Amino acid sequence: MEGELSGEIEVSEEQKKTFYQENTEKMQEPDQVRVSHILVMADENATEEQRAQDKKKTEDLRARAVAGEEFAALARENSDDPGSKANGGELPWMSRGDTVPPFEEAAFALSPGEMSEVVQTRYGYHVIKLAERKEGGTIPYERAQEQIEKFLRDQAVRDRIITEVGALKAAADVEIFI
Repeated sequence: MEGELSGEIEVSEEQKKTFYQENTEKMQEPDQVRVSHILVMADENATEEQRAQDKKKTEDLRARAVAGEEFAALARENSDDPGSKANGGELPWMSRGDTVPPFEEAAFALSPGEMSEVVQTRYGYHVIKLAERKEGGTIPYERAQEQIEKFLRDQAVRDRIITEVGALKAAADVEIFI
């Protein structure tokens, strides 16, 4: 039924704009950052001496980056993060709440191109470099209209199905034999 009804339902530009205007609180996107990082993993069972060595290694890598070595090359050669190492430490866009608090706090405090001090998390020691920042706010209508149309069409299909099933039930002659 969904497939049949979906093609029959038209969503007008006026309906989409009205929905957008009446739901601006749902059309928000958070502040986001895109960072690269170098991770030196620290085993949670490591001794204080091992942790000190891991932190020192991270500080040395940061010093090399500050001195002019390419951050991405340092990450490819030295990072322990298997998910970002091959990409020069680059991580996908992130919002607040997407990562552990110390990492998030450091990442959101940076300006584009700026590098953090050594940041300790439960994973180990990081050096974070901010590539880009996107300020949050209301999503422009042009970007939201396609999703709004899909939402309104799906909603109309569900409503039609409920109506059709109700009509079929009302017209049916049901006998129960127990």
